[in-house]
Amino acid sequence: MTDVLFYQNYTYVADISAIVLCIICWLLLHSSYTVREKSLIIFKAGTVCLMMATVCSISFHTAITRITESRKILIYVLQDGIYLLLILTFVLLCNYFGTLLKLEERPARLLGAVSWGGYAVFAFLEIGSPFTHLGFYIDADLMVHQNFYFDPFRFAYIYYCIVLVVVLFTYRKKFVLKMLRCLAYILLFSFGMIALEAEYVSTSYSCMALLLPYMGVLFLFHYTSYDRETGTLDAGAFDSYLRDVGDDDFSVIFMGFPETNLKKIPELPRTILTFAENYFKTFCLFRLQDDKLALVYQRLSNKAEKNGKYNIQKTFERVCKEHGLGYRVLIAHADDRLREAGEYLALNEFMEEKIPVGAVYECQNKDIIEYRKASYILGELKDINAHCDLEDERVKVYCQPVLNTRTNRFASAEALMRLELPETGMVYPDQFIPMAERHDYIHTLSKIILNKTCRQIKRLEQEGYQIDRVSVNFSILEFRRKEFCKDVMDIIRQNEIPYEKVAIELTESWNETEFDNIKNTITSLQKLGIKFYLDDFGTGYSNFERIIGLPIDVIKFDRSLTILAGKNAESRYMVGSFSDIFKNSHYEILFEGVENEKDEDQCKQMNALYLQGYKYSKPIPIEELTRFLGRAV
Repeated sequence: MTDVLFYQNYTYVADISAIVLCIICWLLLHSSYTVREKSLIIFKAGTVCLMMATVCSISFHTAITRITESRKILIYVLQDGIYLLLILTFVLLCNYFGTLLKLEERPARLLGAVSWGGYAVFAFLEIGSPFTHLGFYIDADLMVHQNFYFDPFRFAYIYYCIVLVVVLFTYRKKFVLKMLRCLAYILLFSFGMIALEAEYVSTSYSCMALLLPYMGVLFLFHYTSYDRETGTLDAGAFDSYLRDVGDDDFSVIFMGFPETNLKKIPELPRTILTFAENYFKTFCLFRLQDDKLALVYQRLSNKAEKNGKYNIQKTFERVCKEHGLGYRVLIAHADDRLREAGEYLALNEFMEEKIPVGAVYECQNKDIIEYRKASYILGELKDINAHCDLEDERVKVYCQPVLNTRTNRFASAEALMRLELPETGMVYPDQFIPMAERHDYIHTLSKIILNKTCRQIKRLEQEGYQIDRVSVNFSILEFRRKEFCKDVMDIIRQNEIPYEKVAIELTESWNETEFDNIKNTITSLQKLGIKFYLDDFGTGYSNFERIIGLPIDVIKFDRSLTILAGKNAESRYMVGSFSDIFKNSHYEILFEGVENEKDEDQCKQMNALYLQGYKYSKPIPIEELTRFLGRAV
């Protein structure tokens, strides 16, 4: 045996630092929510063992400076405590990865046998070293001896490093490559610290060397935005990443997989990650939602950008085909007009409606312009909804007069919504109605239109004009609101006009579960005198049983049926048959889209009581409706 003075090279700094870092790990875990899974329990047990080992190390190196016969047992206990606890941390680390990898029963048992069996052997050798003189012991003259390079702990360290490397290599496909590399570097650095101890004959850094893998595990698997199964970052990290790249030239590839939960198909994002690593030097993959990924790469550092995009596209096309998935892909480049991550997400959402399933589209300048306009409109809608001012000047009421074929006069009209905004001027319904419905702003707009329409009806009556009614469009979404009837009644009552002066138009877009609620709503308001129009009949699938089951007053035939009726005799017969069915069922019929004398004549022959279209007038400000109305006698 070789007499060494390794304890004289010891420094307390490393062990104290290890204790501090263990405490920080615990504070991090307890200061934020982490899923209480088995792997986390093992991790915590490992950090406890490390902290106890560092305490034993500090106590041991303090006690060994004054060796007496009475203190020999204490020194042996502290010595064994250090290395038994350090070896135990290795055992726990092996089992941690076994739990993390969700090994099947047989591999899990094998890993347990190798790790705990090794522990039993090395613990026996460590405890028996005073008798075998293999490792640390104190002789009868109170001289310290240790075969520094061949003691049980060094053998155990090498043994468990091999076990970990074998486990990580065998199940490498279950790890994202970036994470696996990081773990390898940490283990290599830890091994380097132990090698330096051997070189300088010191035990100062044993605890710190084993703490490094635990800190790596904490950061990679419990305290970052990485999903360890897919290797993706979360939506919060997407926002931070774009904020960090700042003015750098980057691009984002948004990949949407409608009605798909990517958590159930982890190989898809991992396959995209693998290919991205081959083509992009600097990139990150984010899972924004269960069905949406975003790959961000910095363009200046990726010379293979074109091939990268092409090959990634071909890759997920193949994987999507294997799993029967649909996809939409949008490629957007950094733009000074988009200032934060939320705007890129909103751009993607805006473009998704335009990209067909199974298509890849690269965003153009015109798309940015359209998106910014839509974003501005949405901001105005949000403000209109927030203020809920029924006199809001930004919401304009237009109307289109309706001809009564019996009296041959205009005594009703359809109210139409427009927005007039400072930056865009006039905005038409197709540009904002879907947006308002999607964000639940539509009811506020409808209330404003109803209020302004009622106010204009009152003015017309006060000035002596004959007006039977004006119809107002309501979204079917509004019929689901509990306060719908009350809101309508309150506005009409506040404007002091008869209920029968107002009609409500709705489209046939409800589902079966809503039928009874819609029917009850219509019946409640009809009792007050409000008429109901079924708008856009003929634009989609129509269920006659459902229509006849509702107490509708007027059926509005869409412009498409007006055009269809003029094509040939067969089409004319079909549309005429529809109108005959409704007339015989005691509905009044209105044809939209009447543009000339021919349209007018054929609609009159098909039971039209009301006609509406450009033959009579384009939509006009409701204040100009007086040009079409007669005065009361």
